[in-house]
Amino acid sequence: MKSLFGHEPYEELDNSDLTSQNALIVGFKRLWADNGDSLSHHYTGTGSVISQVTRVGKKGIFGIFDHYAKSLNRLYNGSFEDNLKQDCLDFLLGKNTTTIFNSKF
Repeated sequence: MKSLFGHEPYEELDNSDLTSQNALIVGFKRLWADNGDSLSHHYTGTGSVISQVTRVGKKGIFGIFDHYAKSLNRLYNGSFEDNLKQDCLDFLLGKNTTTIFNSKF
């Protein structure tokens, strides 16, 4: 069954040529990637590592560099900044630990 766009829906989503895609599909992909970036930023402190692929359908050289930069940033955040953040969340949730009062801000 053909869709409203004249293509099968899965073919339209997998198409990496942005100029031939329907504006609704392009907007949906951007919205999906922005939402993924927001969730990933909240969870890991960086944007999503595959948002480039979601937006344009492929990963170019800039996408590879972006992936590595975000991965290094995640490594730093996970190693040095997550402990204080987790202690604050535990304190706010009533899981009081004494480490929050011993850490230096």
